[in-house]
Amino acid sequence: MTDSLQALENRLESATGLERSELLISLSLGYNNLSPAKAQSYAEEALTLAIQERSRSLEAESLNALGRASLGQLAYSEALEQLQKSLSIYEDIDSQEGIAEVLGTIGLVYHSDGERKKALEYLNRSLETAEKSEALNLILESCRSLSELYEKDRNFKKALEYHRRMSELEEKLFSEEKSRIIARIDAVFQTEKAEQEAEINRLRNIELNEKKQLIEAQAESLQRANVKISVHREELIMKNMELEKLLKEKDEFLSRMVKHISDGVMIDDQKGKILYVNDRFLEIFSL
Repeated sequence: MTDSLQALENRLESATGLERSELLISLSLGYNNLSPAKAQSYAEEALTLAIQERSRSLEAESLNALGRASLGQLAYSEALEQLQKSLSIYEDIDSQEGIAEVLGTIGLVYHSDGERKKALEYLNRSLETAEKSEALNLILESCRSLSELYEKDRNFKKALEYHRRMSELEEKLFSEEKSRIIARIDAVFQTEKAEQEAEINRLRNIELNEKKQLIEAQAESLQRANVKISVHREELIMKNMELEKLLKEKDEFLSRMVKHISDGVMIDDQKGKILYVNDRFLEIFSL
């Protein structure tokens, strides 16, 4: 059972109608540590609810659970009566798995009551029905019961035959369960992988957007810097032109002043090479 006994009983507190009936049946059938009286109590309540809700399948399941509980209390006649009613309903609704399960339970009742022939009859019918419906769990259960019956009869050859078949079925069930588990794990892995890839793409897009925004900001900043540089360059050009104009005006002023001064003027360099003389200098030295 996938749920613990305590978990099912906790769910039972708030359950009503068909849901409560299903939980009661699960409790009655699914736990060997329940006392037969408790299992019978659960099955009886489940049967009452199933009849009220007019659910034939749950009524059959409840009667099957009730029959098993009666078997646990060694009330064989009561168990057979309840199981025959369950079988009749399963036949009416044509539930092959239900029929196989109840036939097997009836076989167990006859087996426990010491009626070997009847037990074999119903267990074989259960096995045939389970094989037709390909219900592996029910086939396994029928084989287990037949193996135990033949072992008690000291017919070890037959007991071994069914025991070997049980081993094959258990291996097949294990293989199928393994495949289902692997499929579930793979589904979880694929889901997580898809979520991780989506998250990676989301972060990558965020990173790309951030980079794009950074590049755009840098480009804008560079453009502003270029504008400023252009402005400064124009300012420098204008100032240079003004400076050149001032220097030219100054040179012209000095040239005029030196040319018309009454004193003789000579300008030489550090090596004594004459660079400039004015007219008055030429007159003084008759040059």
